[in-house]
Amino acid sequence: MKRLTTRNYEGVAVYKEPYACDRCGETFYRLPDLGDGSPTDSLAAYEELEEQNKLLKLPCKIGDIVYEVDFIDEQIEKKRICSIEISEYGVDIFARDIQEDLDNYLLSDFGESVYLTREEAEKALRTFKQIN
Repeated sequence: MKRLTTRNYEGVAVYKEPYACDRCGETFYRLPDLGDGSPTDSLAAYEELEEQNKLLKLPCKIGDIVYEVDFIDEQIEKKRICSIEISEYGVDIFARDIQEDLDNYLLSDFGESVYLTREEAEKALRTFKQIN
């Protein structure tokens, strides 16, 4: 992602490009602090975390429905995310099916064998059938 902020010589987060207000047309390099911390500071902090590879973007949240493609049996199984754990080995995402069987996924499984919509899973299965 392209950085939108930088820090000035005092360490204050400012926008790299001027921000024009939609209402008044005034140009800002820093959004005003309305009492709960500057949004510019918050954005800068997130951008810094991303540059340091400390910002984790999860493909789903607990409670989401995902669809696992079983390419061997050529079936799609509907599962519900029940837990997300971070360990020294990476991120584990756990899901249960209707029979309450527990499955474990890695982030790399999303888009390969686990999909966020049934349509994506069906498309992957169709593509697999055409290739094989």
